[in-house]
Amino acid sequence: MTSETGRTVGLAIATGGSRRSRPAPQVRADILIAAQALFRERGYERVTLTEIGAAVGLTRGAVLYHYHSKADVLTALLDPFITRLDDLLDHCESAQPPPAPSAVLAGVLDALLTTRAAADVLTRDISGRHALSLNAWAGTQAHRLIGLFVPDSAADPTAVVRGLAALGALTRPLADLPDPISETHREAILRAAINALRPPERPTRASSAPPGAHGRFGQLGGEDQQAGAVPGGAGPGLSAG
Repeated sequence: MTSETGRTVGLAIATGGSRRSRPAPQVRADILIAAQALFRERGYERVTLTEIGAAVGLTRGAVLYHYHSKADVLTALLDPFITRLDDLLDHCESAQPPPAPSAVLAGVLDALLTTRAAADVLTRDISGRHALSLNAWAGTQAHRLIGLFVPDSAADPTAVVRGLAALGALTRPLADLPDPISETHREAILRAAINALRPPERPTRASSAPPGAHGRFGQLGGEDQQAGAVPGGAGPGLSAG
């Protein structure tokens, strides 16, 4: 395998023992590690099962013993994120009182951080989304999230734009930044997403109130904080479990 990523992944995994000495769960995990690195470097469509196998000392047939197809490999990579996001949405939509937007954003970010492959597929790998028919699912979940970000979104013509901008602020940095994401980067990503949700300022007469002091997104120390949001974390009751 000529790919630098393939050589690096293969070398790292090889230190864990030969394929004969590795138990099946470890082999499956090694395949996913290699696949994620290769998909990130070259995209889902351009990577073959032969290349994934070579990175972990396996033949194509051996990879197919553990995963029935390349799409099956991608499914195994994305399932933790899909399950966690679905659970998060179900919980937030039924919670009373509803969680603050900053808390929902933090929950989505933490789900993405546990499955970096999800950020890659959602932001820049069209072939991966098509392989698993994810476009419809992603669109549905995005609109559910926007409803949580801006509860009166149906009456706000800017809600969809701001909601999508906030989601982009979460996913795009993760598609480019290397692992692991530092706490400083996590905080910066979350802050950018929160800022994207702020409604556009309307021209008003001179007021003694400072800019952004009014409204749900005006100050993080305001209504968001009263609703239990913790900008540095997922906030109470937002665990995916």
